[in-house]
Amino acid sequence: GVAVARARSDDGVTRLLVNSHQPYAGPVAWYEAELDSGEGWHVSGGFFPGSPFMLHGHNENLGWANTVNEPDLVDIYRLTINPDNENQYLLDGKWRDFKKETAEIKVNLWGPFWWTVERDVLRSEHGPVLKTPNGYFAVRFAGMGEYRQVEQYYRLDKAKTLDQFLDALRLQALPSINYVYADRDGNIAYIYNGQFPERKPGFDWKGVLPGDRSDLIWHSYVPFDKIPKYINPESGVLFNANNTPFRATTPSSDLDPSAFPDWMGIQTDMTNRAYRMEETFGSDPQITREEFRAYKFDVTYSEKSEMAKLLKQVVSVDPGDDSDLAEAQDILRRWDMRATKDSRGAALAILMAEPVVHARIVKEPVPDPMDTLHDAIKRLKEHFGRLDPQWGEVNRIIRGDVDLPVAGGPDLLRAIYAKKLDDGRLKAVGGDTLFMFVEWDKDGKVSSRNVSQFGSAMTRPSSPHYADQTPLYASEEMRPELFTDAELEGHVQEAYRPGERNGKAAPAD
Repeated sequence: GVAVARARSDDGVTRLLVNSHQPYAGPVAWYEAELDSGEGWHVSGGFFPGSPFMLHGHNENLGWANTVNEPDLVDIYRLTINPDNENQYLLDGKWRDFKKETAEIKVNLWGPFWWTVERDVLRSEHGPVLKTPNGYFAVRFAGMGEYRQVEQYYRLDKAKTLDQFLDALRLQALPSINYVYADRDGNIAYIYNGQFPERKPGFDWKGVLPGDRSDLIWHSYVPFDKIPKYINPESGVLFNANNTPFRATTPSSDLDPSAFPDWMGIQTDMTNRAYRMEETFGSDPQITREEFRAYKFDVTYSEKSEMAKLLKQVVSVDPGDDSDLAEAQDILRRWDMRATKDSRGAALAILMAEPVVHARIVKEPVPDPMDTLHDAIKRLKEHFGRLDPQWGEVNRIIRGDVDLPVAGGPDLLRAIYAKKLDDGRLKAVGGDTLFMFVEWDKDGKVSSRNVSQFGSAMTRPSSPHYADQTPLYASEEMRPELFTDAELEGHVQEAYRPGERNGKAAPAD
């Protein structure tokens, strides 16, 4: 998400980019909708299937973008078990009984046959307990027993001012997620939101903790007013791309990490997207509408990125008599680190780097980049007959009969995450989905330009709206949002109550 204040815009407009990265399909794929109750609840933005409230987007007065943050909110405790009674653990010098329940697990065998397996479920004062070959471990995590998320989203949807928005966040019902905010009054904000356990100083909370001390079992969260946040920084710009909150604007306005204790577990990592936000939004003192759009569609890997480091590593290896490797290294040396549709180096570079970076992120064994480079060479020669096909030949968005080239790639501001197809191409399956350019003009009037990767008929191939936005998405174009009744006039194809059309029950398609 990105928020730009009036003072940093060349035209005095407040701007908000709503652009979290999600899978293209499934339970956490964005579904765009506008909801107007006629009673003060009027929002437009992203919903997950089944969510009763808008999760991010805007109303008439304000808007916000969510991005995932990764503070350390989980603690692991090694329990000492009574050698004479495995149903007891040691706490403060006394043996305590586990709380025990029985879980019934239905296991499908074949056809109509199934089997019910019973397993003990243990809890200690810390939380759920896992019995492993290496001992008993208890888990304590932020959000245990939390149920107020629906109330918080309802309050966020209906907030009209910055103060009301912050009051909604003070519920602290959501264990972790970033909020990048803007409103009609020209305010911008970024809240590194989370339920941060109030932990005892002096311990390694990232490691395994002793489970026999009750003073290490936390029972409260850091108050909202003490978590990392920015409200109207002097810089006039705020951004986040799943990176540390200590680099969210220009250096002169960034938060001081020393103001927050280590035991809060605040992340310190950077992403390529975060570097590029610093190098685009963060370095431009007067951002035009065209620049705001261009920065969002940026397809460049920073010189500080993991991609840049991997390129330096693989091109420094002596190719010996391997002519394919020598050619690949020459392509990578000449590549400008941009994933445009016509790039002749992006396919080789991304196929080499993506498995390495992905493994690091998910904490799996990291492959040798020379091995992934050789895999990329083999794949491109086999399917394209050359090591430097245009990126648009390889990187595709496919929906029904629509099959189009698309720029962008992993960890780019134009974010495209893909899976490999048998024919050598890549099929986009995540990244940019619904995203929105929201503006409040000098008079505080809201407008937005949006686009989704497919269309509003997410699961109905026969619908004309199954892929009607895909060409716009692939060509990096946006459509105007129709937010008010006046804007909708003349554009309504059909009006009906859910479940009914023309007074008759609607087909369940």
